[in-house]
Amino acid sequence: DSKGERTFLYLPGSNGELSEKDINWNVINEAKHVHIAGTFLMPSFDGKDTTKTLKKAKEMGKTTSMDTAWDQKGRWMNLIRPSLKYIDYFLPSYTEACVMVSEENPEKICDIFLSEGVKMVGLKLGKNGCIIATKERKIRCAPFIVEEIDSTGAGDSWVGGFLTGLIKGW
Repeated sequence: DSKGERTFLYLPGSNGELSEKDINWNVINEAKHVHIAGTFLMPSFDGKDTTKTLKKAKEMGKTTSMDTAWDQKGRWMNLIRPSLKYIDYFLPSYTEACVMVSEENPEKICDIFLSEGVKMVGLKLGKNGCIIATKERKIRCAPFIVEEIDSTGAGDSWVGGFLTGLIKGW
């Protein structure tokens, strides 16, 4: 809108039917890393199927990550808590994370997810950059200063860059 607020329209389509049974484990076996994006937008996969998938991927020796979306149903931590112990890199937006854990302090948000078993949190802070946190260390990264035209997709692009760097050993 004229104030820069984005509105997303979402129609689940095939995401609404995806389940753990649809996972091609031969493909996962060949992968280095398993990333789950769109958590809270896949009603048949969110929850138990996500947990089973992440657990099996970890048992196969894969690193794992998750990026979330807005949960219009308000299930938040109740839905993802069982999955967190199987996530190496948790990459939520600040806005979503605040609601998930009822906290506004970014460092405390990271601590909550780390206490749930996540190995590293990449908390996207929008125009304020990000925090990369482990139990041992927190690094606050300043944003790049660019002429912003539209921030739609910025968080997804950040995740893509993070995962690319991870896979390439950067």
